[in-house]
Amino acid sequence: MKDFHGNGQKGDCQACRQGLEKLQASLADRTACAMSTLKQIVYAGMLTGLLTTQTYAADTYRVSVGLSGSNGFALSSSINGDGRFVAFQSDASNLVPNDGNRVGDIFVHDRMDGSIERVSVNSGGTGGNGDSFSPSISGDGRFVAFQSGASNLVPNGKDGNLVEDIFVHDRMDGSIKRVSVNQGGVGGDNSSEFPSISGDGRFVAFQSEASNLVSEDENGVRDI
Repeated sequence: MKDFHGNGQKGDCQACRQGLEKLQASLADRTACAMSTLKQIVYAGMLTGLLTTQTYAADTYRVSVGLSGSNGFALSSSINGDGRFVAFQSDASNLVPNDGNRVGDIFVHDRMDGSIERVSVNSGGTGGNGDSFSPSISGDGRFVAFQSGASNLVPNGKDGNLVEDIFVHDRMDGSIKRVSVNQGGVGGDNSSEFPSISGDGRFVAFQSEASNLVSEDENGVRDI
């Protein structure tokens, strides 16, 4: 009989030590294998269509910075399926050239080449005239959904509801679409928030206080 203070047969203690050494060696081998696997990230190149392999050191670094650093806060973020693209919200004005709108924008950082682009812009590249929040990037990194109070992101004065809407920016062709609208294309009569985009960018879920997005919405509360 032995207690938890180690009192017992000498052979028992020796067997315990040998068992512990084997366990430690096994855990070390498994950890090394896991780290080697994690360091290899395979990217399906969304913009180029090429399949490449990129190896990253096991470290942590900031992505909410441009060539001259960052002069503002960075908040909510979203990363795509293979880890290459990180979308985030920032009120910094020095992450990209000619960012003079003085509001919060949505940016995407490419972890492969270090580039950064602003996506809360209209199809002509002009930044929004209101703050943008809550990015959600698709699995392949092509589409970015976000919430914005800007009224100039879609053309022809179509965004005149004076509330926050949900938009989707296509990083491949530069187009942008307001999706917090009813089947007739009329924007919500109240704010829409917190989008979540599907892996292929086809579907966008969001929260809204609007009562005119679907028929017979008379509950007077936020819906999804």
